[in-house]
Amino acid sequence: MSKKLQLLRNLMKNGSLTNGKIVNVYLLPRTDPHKSEYISDRYQRVKFISGFSGSNAMVLVTNSKALCWTDGRYFDQAIEEFEEGWELMKQAVPDSITPLEWIDLNIPSGSVIAFDSHLVSQETAITMKNKLEALKIELLPIEKNFVDEIWENRPEEEIKKIKLLGVEYAGEDVPSKIERLRDTIREKKCDSIILTLLDDIAWLFNIRGNDIEYNPVVFSYALITMDESYLFINKKKLPEGYEEHLKGVKIFDYEKISDILKEYHSKNKENISHKMWVPSTTNYGLSSLISEGNTYASLSPVQVLKAIKNETELNGMRQAHIRDSGAVIEFLIWLEEELKSGKTLSEKIAMNKLDSLRSTKDKFVSLSFDTISAVNEHAALPHYKMTEKSNLPLKFGDVYLVDSGGQYFDGTTDVTRTVIVGDNINNEFIDLFTQVLIGHIECAMAKFPEGIIGCRLDSFARHSLWDNGYDFGHGTGHSFGSFLNVHEGPGSISFRNPQENGQLKAGQMMTIEPGYYRTSHWGIRIENCYEIIKCNVNSGASNFLTFSPLTLVPIQKKLINKNMLSSKQVNWLNDYHSMVYDIMTSYFKRQCQEKEISWLKEACAPL
Repeated sequence: MSKKLQLLRNLMKNGSLTNGKIVNVYLLPRTDPHKSEYISDRYQRVKFISGFSGSNAMVLVTNSKALCWTDGRYFDQAIEEFEEGWELMKQAVPDSITPLEWIDLNIPSGSVIAFDSHLVSQETAITMKNKLEALKIELLPIEKNFVDEIWENRPEEEIKKIKLLGVEYAGEDVPSKIERLRDTIREKKCDSIILTLLDDIAWLFNIRGNDIEYNPVVFSYALITMDESYLFINKKKLPEGYEEHLKGVKIFDYEKISDILKEYHSKNKENISHKMWVPSTTNYGLSSLISEGNTYASLSPVQVLKAIKNETELNGMRQAHIRDSGAVIEFLIWLEEELKSGKTLSEKIAMNKLDSLRSTKDKFVSLSFDTISAVNEHAALPHYKMTEKSNLPLKFGDVYLVDSGGQYFDGTTDVTRTVIVGDNINNEFIDLFTQVLIGHIECAMAKFPEGIIGCRLDSFARHSLWDNGYDFGHGTGHSFGSFLNVHEGPGSISFRNPQENGQLKAGQMMTIEPGYYRTSHWGIRIENCYEIIKCNVNSGASNFLTFSPLTLVPIQKKLINKNMLSSKQVNWLNDYHSMVYDIMTSYFKRQCQEKEISWLKEACAPL
């Protein structure tokens, strides 16, 4: 057992943070007070206590057990990273059980289960409370975090200036967005809303931050009433000119959110019409400050508003993807040249080269996530993260999967290609690559009525694999922001339970990224970004949608078994490559890059 686990268990036993109560179970989700998917180093508590660095985790610690739940993307990674004493609990597989089910089976009545009230949403906390009450188990929300108490040299919050996003990029000013939000609030007969999701706040106030790597957000809260707008933020992060940009917005220190929220609610709670929209993702520490009778709990309406991009955002997104695709094409050419010349590269060398090429593009701000640069068996880890220790050589004939993206002032990108620079490629690999490609094409070709839930398209991307007894453990696609988070709600294409209000609509962004992963050998993934657009159908109906490519990077043709593709699928691929060639040769001509134009001619030739 690790020393950190022992220190945590000592805190559970001595009751120093729980008014003398002994804690039998401690729950710790991998998140921050804003339910962020990507979190800053300061909130990497699960990694500190267990060693596991994946983006999805729920930790449960008792006096004798240390369990960590995660999904299929991270099973192998978790086992590799766990410190002594930790056990993997698999999510979403046959016979798997949830933390609450495990508690039901293993924890006796009369026990106390503690959690940090700022890390669990009100929705989750209420669900847990109701289930545990039936088991006669006490659920104890606490203000302090047990891990923080034992974490020496915990990273401090950095002070970095935010960026003010002009209308030339945002397409809409702050007062207009706030009024649209108020209209939505009124429709639900609410008089106010609290916002805690960082991308919601960044979108609403047209600000972008640097507080979470790759995610241009800033630690903040917001309270919007019918008359006032409040922004809670570290004022040291505000740049010159913020007064005009945020004119009419009342600005308070980040830590003042609880005080102002309590004060506002106290003044209004006796008013029979007072009802505050408290999004279901709001942490329990804040949501519990509002009387249940004055609460409307639902998905944040900002998630729905910002999912549909305006014309300025759409045009910016298209241009950002052209420049970004240019960087990826330049990288693939470099990779071929290096490996064909007999050089041995490495995951790190390749990653650094791609990151460097991307950083030279106009309007580039940062990467949109850690580049996944994965050779052979590491490609079988869908969210592999290269370290100095794990860094594999990359040679002629190796399977190489690279998943990468960028943040630009006018858009956000995400693209994956799997390539082999070599000869004598295994026929089984080619067949499996083709099955993954068929799934991608079938999903990308789909025509569907506006308003359907994305999970109804998930099987399109899996059918070819299923026919042969294969599958992949992650979702097929996710929405993404406009110079915002690379994963954005509420829409997605996934076998998992759909999010509330996750209907697909024109103007939304979506990735399509099926894959196949053979543990300890190699992995395959083909990912493009798409814009959801209106399309024509034979019936003449006007409410049908399809996908229009944003990513413009060729798919390696020598990995494709053409005989496995239908004529319709071949036509889609040829049309896609024709589009790539036309747009990207025009781009490279403007850059006077003749080598790239020559390479594209072969890479985009009809199959």
